[in-house]
Amino acid sequence: MVKERCKALTRTNVLQLGFSVLLLGGIGYGFFRLIGLEGTSAGIASEALLILIVLAWTGSYVFRVLGGRMTFMEQ
Repeated sequence: MVKERCKALTRTNVLQLGFSVLLLGGIGYGFFRLIGLEGTSAGIASEALLILIVLAWTGSYVFRVLGGRMTFMEQ
């Protein structure tokens, strides 16, 4: 097994990540508008999609921690 070092997040990386999530929400809103949802419904649907993505991401982190595949040094 090859150990990879995780790169620490810099301020620029955090800003890029935040902008990417914002952009993903806008793309989701546009997609739901495109398939025929009204403005409010499209906003709720894109927000729900982003919440599901964040929950899956958090769940995968918890799963790695509980499975012992994420030590303090690998974080």
